[in-house]
Parts: sequence; structure tokens; C-alpha cells
Amino acid sequence: MAYIKSCSTKTKDGVKIELRSPSEADAQAFIDFCTQIYSTSPYLITKPDEFTPDLEKQKAWIQDLRSNTGAVCITAIHNDKIVGNIDFRNNGNRSRLAHKGQFGMGVLSDWRGKGVGALLVQKLTEWARQQDNPIEKIELGVLAKNEPAIALYKKMGFTEEGRLRMGIKLESGEYIDEILMGYIL
Repeated sequence: MAYIKSCSTKTKDGVKIELRSPSEADAQAFIDFCTQIYSTSPYLITKPDEFTPDLEKQKAWIQDLRSNTGAVCITAIHNDKIVGNIDFRNNGNRSRLAHKGQFGMGVLSDWRGKGVGALLVQKLTEWARQQDNPIEKIELGVLAKNEPAIALYKKMGFTEEGRLRMGIKLESGEYIDEILMGYIL
């Protein structure tokens, strides 16, 4: 089962946070996190109106990630509030792709720049390196305008592997390239 046990760590500025996989009991807190992150981050693919805050669906999503050996969800929690999240899923239903997967990550605006993203990526790579884990490569897509995230990923050892021209189209009609990055374990 893909599950990260609770561990305590500190942000760059010394604030204590907990890293762990969510349980079904965290579903409402996760909905609150997603509602806030989708409405405050210009770099996420999901728009606020595309997220449906359904408690049962959120519980099922958490359970699905927990029961899939090639997937994991890791939350960063401070004072019982989710302040960051990373979730990863491999392509386990196709054996030629099961060795790799993609992740998505979000950090609340008040917590950006404090090292929460780095702690989440570090915990993800630790999980992926486990001996019984089939994961050999971690991939992601990031908007070319998201310079802080690109810098973080490069610092963590990811390299640019490609670029999808006009990969993202905003409501304004503006196109943004999507940069594909990878990390080989």
C-alpha cells in the first residue's frame, strides 16, 4: 500500500510541519485546501470552477491513491491545516510504462517560498527509491511562466526533457508552453 507515515520536519524559516499521506478523515480538509489552491494559483491546470467539492468523491480519491502501489499522496500539514500537497501516480496498468509516473503539486500562497515544495518533492523521491517500489523515473509538466517551480525542480535534480509549444491555453486566449521535466532515480 502506498502510504507515508507521519513525520515531523521544519520549513526554511523553522516552522514545524507534518508530512504524511492523507486518510479518508482528511477529505474535508483536502477539499478546503483544493478550493483555496485552485482559486489562488495561476499555474495549476485545474480552474476553480472545474473542481467539485464532493466529500464522497474526495474520500474515494484518497482511498484509490492509498490502495495503489504505484501511487502516493503526501500532504504538508500545519496546525491541522493542509498547506501543501503532492500526488503521484504511475502508469501501472501498462507494464512498459509502470516504471514511471507523473506528479502534481500545490502549496498555499502564504506557504510558498518557505521550502514546503522542496520537502514534498524530497519525500516523494524517498518513497520512490524504496526497494519494493517499481518507480525508476518521476515526470512532471510545468507552465513555462512558473519560474519559481522550474527553479525548485532543477534544484531537486529534475532536468528539462521537452517542451510542448502552446501546451496550455488560458481563458484570455494566451498560450503558454508546457515544459516536461524528469528525474531518473
